[in-house]
Amino acid sequence: MRILNLLHSRNFAGTEQMVLTLAHALEKTGKCEVFTAVKNKGILRQKYKDAGLRVLDIPTNGFFAKKRLAAWTRENKIDLIHTHLTGAARTGLWLHEKTGIPLVVHLHLTKNSPAYRKAAHAGTLIAISAHVARFYEKTAGIAPEKILHIPNATPVLESQTAARPRKECAAQIRREFQLPENARIFTLTGRVSPEKGHETLLRAMPAILAKHPGTHTLIIGNLQQKPAYARKLKKITQNLSLQKNIHFTGFRENILHYVRAADAQLVLSENEPFGLVLIEAMALGTPIIATNTGAIPEILENNTLGTLIPYGDATALSTALIKILENNTPFEEKAEHAKKRAQTLYSPETLAQNTLQLYEKLVLENCRKSNAAHS
Repeated sequence: MRILNLLHSRNFAGTEQMVLTLAHALEKTGKCEVFTAVKNKGILRQKYKDAGLRVLDIPTNGFFAKKRLAAWTRENKIDLIHTHLTGAARTGLWLHEKTGIPLVVHLHLTKNSPAYRKAAHAGTLIAISAHVARFYEKTAGIAPEKILHIPNATPVLESQTAARPRKECAAQIRREFQLPENARIFTLTGRVSPEKGHETLLRAMPAILAKHPGTHTLIIGNLQQKPAYARKLKKITQNLSLQKNIHFTGFRENILHYVRAADAQLVLSENEPFGLVLIEAMALGTPIIATNTGAIPEILENNTLGTLIPYGDATALSTALIKILENNTPFEEKAEHAKKRAQTLYSPETLAQNTLQLYEKLVLENCRKSNAAHS
């Protein structure tokens, strides 16, 4: 089976990582050849090539891109088109109308676009979480039976980092940042942006340090994407005299190494359609403190696999972190349970199996329609 992935993106974040994970997992089944088209320019095209994906020279944007893609899909006998993000959904709809090739549209974000309503009539929708599915049912009026729920996956389960002892990782991190041997470490990773809860963390830190002055938090993420906001965070850090305990690391290639070392991973977002960082921390066996928003309660099975707090509540955050510093046993027990759940629900093999079942169903239906039309 030959699959064309369309991804209207240049950068590399959660959605782009998921597309990479899915492509590799599908190829491993031996039943799929996966080709991927992305925007020109940016880092994504080369990153995918370096990772071993079959990346088309034809971009998803640009003059005559759609016509070139249509010709390519016919020439290469593509069996199914799978789109990711809104721009790709529009391109996929156009290709579906021109070629008749079955269409799958992946819903990664909560964005009310007419493209998704049209896609519900033309193809099949995949939502990465029940939260995302409910959003489109409510805001776009899409019938529940038109949306299939297939959660994301993480290759962390197969990584060497997951197998490394936490004490070993933590000792290495303490050496890197010249921290005391008994320093406790929290991590907040991902996009450095207002909706990710960094200010809540900074407001919570004074109360934590009053009881546990040896606590350190690593804020890991690109500070250049929103430099004005990064400057604001550093100003707050200075005003609260947190410079010795808050570490703005900037971009780090191996984020998982830091998360594995942490006493807890913090996910403080205003809204998460899924939250890849959650299942990565689960797979690593790292305790999670997260906001009760978006798909987070769904993934953490309310408070079963992690600890939930209200968004923007610095008092609740400081209370939770003080508890984990004073007695981490209940949090470690949740983390161990979460790791087992990640192995069951969020493995690349599970993602590939669920997606492949859908592909085979749609391609078979299309073959039957084609045969009936020619009989």
